[in-house]
Amino acid sequence: MRSIIRLVSVITLVVLSLPTWGQPRKIEEVVSAEVNRKANYFLIQSIIHYKELQDTPLKSAQARNAFKESLKTASRFISLDLDRPEPEMSVLIKLVKNRQISASYFSRSHLIRGNSFDYLSATLPVKNLEDVAKLDAVLAIEPSFKSQKFVNDCVVDSRADEVWQGNLNNPLSHYVTGKGVFVGIIDEEPNRGHITFLDENNQSRFNDFPQVMPGSHGTHVAGIAAGRGDASGNFRGIAYESDLLWYPHDSFDDVAANVEKMIMDSGDQPLVINYSGGTVFGPRDGTTVIEECLDDILVGNKIMVCAASNNSTRNMTESPTFMHFGGVVPGNVVDFLEIEVKNIGFPMPIEIWYPDTLSFDVMVSGNNNLYEFWSERISPGVYTQVTLPLNTYNPYSDDYIAVVNAAINKYKDDYEPANNSRSRVISIQYSSADESFEQGNYKIRLFPQAENRGGRIDAYVCIDEGIYGGFINGDDYQTINTPAWAHKVITVAASDKERDGGEIAYYSSLGPSRSDPDGYTSKPDITSVGGTDKNIQSVIRSASHNSELLFENYNVGTSMAAPVVTGAIALLMQCFPELDAVQVKEILKHSASPIPNGHTQETLSLEDRKYWGAGKLNILEVFKSMAGFSYIRPYSYDDQKYRSAFAAHSGAGLPYGPVNYNWGSVHFSHQKFTNGAIFLDNSADSAHWLGEGIWNKWVELGAYESLLGIPVCSEFSDMANNGFATVRFENGEISWDGFNPFVIYYVHPKFTYDVSEGSAPLQVRFTDLTRVDSGTVTSWLWDFGDGMTSTEQNPMHLYETPGTFQVKLTVEVNGKHFSTTGLGFITVVQGAPETEISYMEYFFDQDPGLGQGIPLSAGASPFVSLQTNISLTGLSAGLHRLYLRARDTNGLWSQLHSRPVLISPESLSGPVDRIEYFLDDPVPAGSGVGLSFTPATDVSLSGTLPLEDLSPGLHRLYFRAKNETGQWSAVHSRPLLVSGQPSGKPDITRVEYFFNQDPGMGLATPLPFVASDSVAVITAVPLADLSTGDHTIGFRAKDSFGLWSQPRFAAFSVLNEVTTLTLQAGWNIVSLFIRPDPADLLSVFQPLIDAGILVKVVDEAGNTLENLGSLGGWVNSIGAWQETEGYKVYVNQATGLSVTGSRIPLPATIPLSAGWNMISFPDAAVQDAMASLGLLREAGVLIKVMDEAGNAMEDLGWLGGWVNYIGDFLPGKGYKVRVSASTSLVISADAPKSATLLRRLRPTDYFRPVFTGHGTNHFNLHLVDPAASGLRDGDELAIFDGALCVGSATVDAQSLVAPLLSLTASANDGLGTAAPASFRLGSPAPGYSTSANNGLGSPGPGTLPNGFTSGHPLSLRLYREGREWPLTVESLTTTGQPGPPLLFLANGSAIGRVQLITTATPHVNQEAFQVTCYPNPFSQQITLLVRMPAREMLSVDIHDQLGRKIRSLHAAPAHGTLSLVWDGRDTSGRLCAPGLYFCRVNGQVLKIMLSRFPGE
Repeated sequence: MRSIIRLVSVITLVVLSLPTWGQPRKIEEVVSAEVNRKANYFLIQSIIHYKELQDTPLKSAQARNAFKESLKTASRFISLDLDRPEPEMSVLIKLVKNRQISASYFSRSHLIRGNSFDYLSATLPVKNLEDVAKLDAVLAIEPSFKSQKFVNDCVVDSRADEVWQGNLNNPLSHYVTGKGVFVGIIDEEPNRGHITFLDENNQSRFNDFPQVMPGSHGTHVAGIAAGRGDASGNFRGIAYESDLLWYPHDSFDDVAANVEKMIMDSGDQPLVINYSGGTVFGPRDGTTVIEECLDDILVGNKIMVCAASNNSTRNMTESPTFMHFGGVVPGNVVDFLEIEVKNIGFPMPIEIWYPDTLSFDVMVSGNNNLYEFWSERISPGVYTQVTLPLNTYNPYSDDYIAVVNAAINKYKDDYEPANNSRSRVISIQYSSADESFEQGNYKIRLFPQAENRGGRIDAYVCIDEGIYGGFINGDDYQTINTPAWAHKVITVAASDKERDGGEIAYYSSLGPSRSDPDGYTSKPDITSVGGTDKNIQSVIRSASHNSELLFENYNVGTSMAAPVVTGAIALLMQCFPELDAVQVKEILKHSASPIPNGHTQETLSLEDRKYWGAGKLNILEVFKSMAGFSYIRPYSYDDQKYRSAFAAHSGAGLPYGPVNYNWGSVHFSHQKFTNGAIFLDNSADSAHWLGEGIWNKWVELGAYESLLGIPVCSEFSDMANNGFATVRFENGEISWDGFNPFVIYYVHPKFTYDVSEGSAPLQVRFTDLTRVDSGTVTSWLWDFGDGMTSTEQNPMHLYETPGTFQVKLTVEVNGKHFSTTGLGFITVVQGAPETEISYMEYFFDQDPGLGQGIPLSAGASPFVSLQTNISLTGLSAGLHRLYLRARDTNGLWSQLHSRPVLISPESLSGPVDRIEYFLDDPVPAGSGVGLSFTPATDVSLSGTLPLEDLSPGLHRLYFRAKNETGQWSAVHSRPLLVSGQPSGKPDITRVEYFFNQDPGMGLATPLPFVASDSVAVITAVPLADLSTGDHTIGFRAKDSFGLWSQPRFAAFSVLNEVTTLTLQAGWNIVSLFIRPDPADLLSVFQPLIDAGILVKVVDEAGNTLENLGSLGGWVNSIGAWQETEGYKVYVNQATGLSVTGSRIPLPATIPLSAGWNMISFPDAAVQDAMASLGLLREAGVLIKVMDEAGNAMEDLGWLGGWVNYIGDFLPGKGYKVRVSASTSLVISADAPKSATLLRRLRPTDYFRPVFTGHGTNHFNLHLVDPAASGLRDGDELAIFDGALCVGSATVDAQSLVAPLLSLTASANDGLGTAAPASFRLGSPAPGYSTSANNGLGSPGPGTLPNGFTSGHPLSLRLYREGREWPLTVESLTTTGQPGPPLLFLANGSAIGRVQLITTATPHVNQEAFQVTCYPNPFSQQITLLVRMPAREMLSVDIHDQLGRKIRSLHAAPAHGTLSLVWDGRDTSGRLCAPGLYFCRVNGQVLKIMLSRFPGE
């Protein structure tokens, strides 16, 4: 009885001693919402405490001490100086790009220029924090967290020694040691004067930075990455000849600034930075400012490696605690999630991260074994300090729990949340006035703020390295430190043993990130040796002797694993200096060694990835994997020819650079290796390996341009030549005797020919141009390609039959034969048959163009002799030229023939009073240059004419005279040659061409060339504007004298072109702008029939192409393709159809019958639909136009007249056009493209229309004033017929400001079935029977209505915020008056106004989640039916027996019944092997059996 009384007394004492609850602060009553959103919670706390002390001057010691005490716990983790008169803190700020901030806010600042944003590393007084956060240029601001360091022979473990050595048998081999690469160390100061960091001249390899206080951690890290070792090379680091940089790592703003400094210091050289430090704070998803900054500035060949950190507690065997706790807060407001934390006597902060879609109330408890004391609920937006009793035995403890429930909300569209993350954080800080804290277990409870708003949270104990407590029921996941979560950073975990075997080190932190819970692309990236029982060796300083070499036994951890990877990357970057961070990461992952259970990057399980990343580093395999690598191709490209050559020759060493593709030619490429190179003729089946000595000699001689030609084999030991290494080339050999190369002989067969094309019979002369350096040619063998040969040196050959022939010459030198083929082909065509002259024409002086002259009557004949009178009417007196030409029955024109014609002038009466002359170009009478003379009846003149202004060459001098009555004589002319022109022939200055019709001299299309007296122009002439068929091309040239040649003509043909129709699953309306060849519809669609994709084709009259099965298979009742018609095509999957034919000439006329027509669009370019149909609208016959998706163009009267929801007519698409009377539509080539960018409403997630793809026979419902009707952004609208959803769309903000919102509904499946399978998948809406059709007749038992039926009433429904609501629709006419009840009409339209029935009871679907699949086993494809009773995230993935995800079938919110198909292929489209697979549907797993390869 006495003990019971004592117990009661204790309880009474504790209850009576309960201190007063601390006053909560509503954060946004102290700081603005803008500051709350941008600033980290530590900064919010600092601002709040600073403001609370404003009533007392901070010069007061008492006030200053109070402020220090309030932030004492924070100062342990962030860079905060509380000893100054005005306390200061260091921060890292994310800025709008190129925006400046006044330096007056800061005591120190350093601007970091990023690619997308800028960043500011700064120190500022606490009093300025709020003002800085309010600046528009500031996007986010974080405190500078204090950086913490993380505490076998790594060279052998990583196989770096094998990379160094390559193959040293070749004295010319290259060495891979990191030379030319910068290795940056951000750590405590290394002993930079130590022998291991000196170069061969005993100069420090580090940048010039004052030595202050070196430490073992930084020295050890630098030594592992890049130490040279002792004089004998012992304890050598990985990249031991690299250049070194060091900057300190006191806090995060220093880290960011120092990374930028290293980038600047390294210039264009590759840089690999090692950072074996970090902080325990942050969201674990790569979105902190420091991580965002690193991702922004690490571009090009600047790489950063981070240690994963040592936060795991897997070695704790008794009462383990953990740094991470993950759980789900229930969705009921009265339920909660409870978290229990163990504290063993140390101030300890906790962060709880969760999505910004959620918000929670928080309660915290003290540690009392007799009674649980709980705080009140701490609401979002509140900061408080809880001072309730924390311990049974010390109820008056001054320890307290600080809770910051910031509930950051995005409240302005032009800002992003703090850290650019969509996450929220609750901070709980177990704080005290001294460095201790009451030991015990503490609890936290989280309550959802709203019903059904619970969700996943991740909590982290943010403590220094070393375990001082943690979560009771937590785990080690997501424990990697910031900034190792940055996407471009390579994050390194640690294993406990070298090279093979072993386990992940017990201390190594684990992934994955919060944003990647499955660990596919998350952290860590790779594992290296960090040591446990065997510590990592390197050279470090002795405590007593600065240069003494020590084997450091205690330095283990991910800090020591990271520099192994850093050094390995430096080796790689020496040979591949243009690699970027993303490429390096992928290369390391794909070449990683298997983890101890045998799994590799491709077979790692989800659990393995959280521990090991992609596996264990193997730098030797990294280099081997680079065989065939090129920057211009993705890393996944497997150049098997290079890999095969590399694998076949062990003496190749390792790749020493990327593949040089298009090496001097599109035909050749090569890749350098440490002991030679691999050469590839890109068209050959295999690549060839050449040792360094032979390679260098071949390159010296000119490589592929040398007389040797290209290699025809890889290097081999030639036993007939003393076993020397030898490579045979096309025309010789190079051998290597171990010290020097020597060339056996050269032979370069070559020839030319005098003509390459002509009509049969064609005689060609061949000339041998073979060059021989050693020996002589003793025989020739010509193969002319037509079955004939010759052994002459320079033969002539007669090709008697048409064809294309390649000539081959083989010569014999020194008993060996060498061959070459001609660079081109001999083309022989059939001699042209005799043709008849069908047309002749003539003209005077100026060519009007082919076919534009004056015709002459002549009968068709091979030879024409014609005598006729030619009228000279209209020609002036003087000299003229008559031109004549003819055209034959093939459309070819002859050369021009001409004769001079002199027309005598009338006699001049009276004395001549003016004589004038002019040169070259005609001038009006009286405008020439007059000559001085005395008027007379007969005049004879002699004199000198000035020619200074005339260019050298041929000119023409003209004279004429006038009498006193004003009558002019005929013009007389003489040629005039001005000397001084260049010797030899004149240069050709212009070459031009034309098709079919001669536009006249100087008016055709010019060709580019360099002026010369002899010109050969080889160029491509565009034919895009020519129609399919026969054409003629004409050429002519003009010389520097201004004289034109006669045109030369050649006939050619433009062949058919190919176009591809793009088809979606379901119905499509298609047309062509070409005439298909063949035109039969069955032939056009045969590829889709053969592939099992085509279901049906229908023309506008209802004729079909379809499979009638046993009644005859595929039957075509349509016939041939009509170029003016469109066709409805139903396919069972998305595909493309290539069609060949000739272009339809425009303009094209399309006949239209009264009513609906399905038309083609015969143009290859887009056209504005409204403009193309303008004449029909103006004529008043156009009623409506629809595309395959039901989008319409129609007249909506008072709502704006004609509206165009189609936009452009598109090539390959057909359209439905309704007219009131028979007419025709002309499609011309000059119609404009629409200037309006049409927006399409998004599809819905909740409502699922039962038709596939576009649907058919659509109905258009235009809703008036959607915003005024109460609709909101994100609402889902659906049109129902009974239980079937036949159309739906998601409302967005832009559609709400438009006067109309247009919905489309599909009439039926168009396949003519009573209850098609595609229409059985919809779940009935509440209140609807599966057999009802609104009282207008019932279908048969157990069937569903086949979509809309004309006359059915419309039923509209709305989905909003998890609820489904009915809508009423008020019908309107095109004049705005009330209309008749809204009934569905196929291809019809209606206008209405919607109203939400707010009194109606919303529907919540209570059906169960169901998954079925069939057939199983399967060979071609398997169908999965997934029924989702409510809208939620649906993930459907296919996994193999090793747990690898090989295909994702669905990853999006879903509702209703979905039909998903797997075709037995993986993500890349490759066929999967037969066997057992697993289909994971959310939490449910189905076994499925692939019985054979798909398509077998």
